[in-house]
Amino acid sequence: MGSDLDSSIRLKRPEVVTEIERLAHDLSNQIMVIQGNASLLQLKTGESPELHDLVEQILGACHNAVTLTRQVGATAVDLQDIDR
Repeated sequence: MGSDLDSSIRLKRPEVVTEIERLAHDLSNQIMVIQGNASLLQLKTGESPELHDLVEQILGACHNAVTLTRQVGATAVDLQDIDR
């Protein structure tokens, strides 16, 4: 019974990998929109240290999210390579 489950998982792995890669790409696009808008907002914060700090936090979170998204994409590639 376990081998049937393993076969089923192997048959579906390409579709799962493709979906993970698509989601990582879409997430990356959304992060870029947030990062771009935060960068524009940063130009308009002027002399307000409070707003500047908030925008810096947003940009830092974007940087971390990009790193995580790359890790997800790399994991998808690793999953693809397991069967090769």
